[in-house]
Amino acid sequence: VLRRLVARLGQLEATVDDGVLHEATALAALMRNALSSSSSGLPMQAAISRASQPYNFTCGGPPPPAIKYILYDLGVSLVRIDIFCRLSVRMFPEWLGALAAIMSFSSVMEVDGARLELAQQRFFQRASGEA
Repeated sequence: VLRRLVARLGQLEATVDDGVLHEATALAALMRNALSSSSSGLPMQAAISRASQPYNFTCGGPPPPAIKYILYDLGVSLVRIDIFCRLSVRMFPEWLGALAAIMSFSSVMEVDGARLELAQQRFFQRASGEA
């Protein structure tokens, strides 16, 4: 029985450039092609047709339950992200790229230090009188 788990993460700095975005796009296309082939698993059309029906009608019922975890208290600390980037407007959909080019008077959109903050959150916290 796991009574308490605490995961603490420090600061993380990551750099993503056009090369990474191009590789991610290529990977997404490769995965899309792999999903459309019927070499492993269900063909995409069969999966789509099964998605319109309840699981137990198509597969004979749910699998037996695996290990069960019960969360009594989950906390997520403050998340702060500072964004610095240079993006070519060519990577956006045509209409959005045109809008970005008009607003920035450039073919490159730069973001220097935009801050995104998500407040600390508590989930599943029991009242003090509950056991």
